Amino acid sequence: MSDSIFAFTLHTEKEFDKGDSLFDTSGEVIGRILSKLKLSNSTGFSYDVESTKKTYEDVESGAIRIWSLDKYSVHKASTYYTHVQR
Repeated sequence: MSDSIFAFTLHTEKEFDKGDSLFDTSGEVIGRILSKLKLSNSTGFSYDVESTKKTYEDVESGAIRIWSLDKYSVHKASTYYTHVQR
C-alpha cells in the first residue's frame, strides 16, 4: 500500500542539501527537501519540498515566510511522490 506525499517546488538562489529541513520565521518546520536541481541558465536552485497542502498555500500566499530566504518562489510540484510501507 502506498500513500501520496504532498510536495511543492521552491526556486531560490540559496543552496541547500537534499534532506535539509526548511523552517518558517517563527521556527516551525515547513518541510524537508526531497530533491535538488541546479538551474543551468541562472545562479539558482530548484527544490522539491515534502510538506502539507496547507503549509504550501500559506507560503504561496505570503501568510508565512521561509526563514533565511529573502527571494524565492513556490509552485505546485510537477513530480508525484509516494511513500511505500515496507
